Amino acid sequence: MEAAPRHLEHQHLDVRTVTQSYVRAEEANVRPIRRITFITLVMLVSGIIGKCVLAQDASNYVELRGAGNEAGLYRYAEYNYTFRAGPMIDIVYLGVPGQNELYLGAGYSLQPTRSLSVIPLLYAVVGKERGQRGVSLGAFVLGSIQGWNLYSFLGYFEPTAGDVPRYLFLDSLDVSRKLKQWELGGSAGLFYTAGQWSSLVGPVLIHNDSSGSWRFSIRGGSSVEVRLARTFSF
Repeated sequence: MEAAPRHLEHQHLDVRTVTQSYVRAEEANVRPIRRITFITLVMLVSGIIGKCVLAQDASNYVELRGAGNEAGLYRYAEYNYTFRAGPMIDIVYLGVPGQNELYLGAGYSLQPTRSLSVIPLLYAVVGKERGQRGVSLGAFVLGSIQGWNLYSFLGYFEPTAGDVPRYLFLDSLDVSRKLKQWELGGSAGLFYTAGQWSSLVGPVLIHNDSSGSWRFSIRGGSSVEVRLARTFSF
């Protein structure tokens, strides 16, 4: 019997090498698609904002929050601009220990009832750390239902670049009862990422004035948080 040719005799198949090459090729194909998606979203949001700036009869809203827990300081600053016809632009800075994010978004205000607004929003998200880029879907729900005031924001982040994983968050859900200029109720927050949940719940005290409101809450759960927020409407 003839001996096998030498070039076949010494040929070996390294499965790990083939697999790694395939994964690298797949990642190389996905990255440009993610970048294009992110750039397209930024252009879309910028176009909506530019169109809205030409409109009139707008209302402005500013919210500033600060909170502390054992992990450090939570920072939040928001400005949104809502037009009489319903379009809204929203700019948010969010900072927690080790992570700083900027949300740039646009949405539309819907009113299922005369006293309740639901505002779906689409954001482009840029992070300072870990090369974070992505998109986020969010929804504001605010107003009143049968004498109870409701303020809530639910969001979902999907990365397009960087090392920050996708996450889901509720920040926050405040339900309160009005007593003249004061409101007393409860506040809850949730955060989910990489198979792990964290939650906060506790009382919230609100004082309303001619410019907006003060919100103070102490919440416990995954940690203990003390939060103060100030809103302005004009």
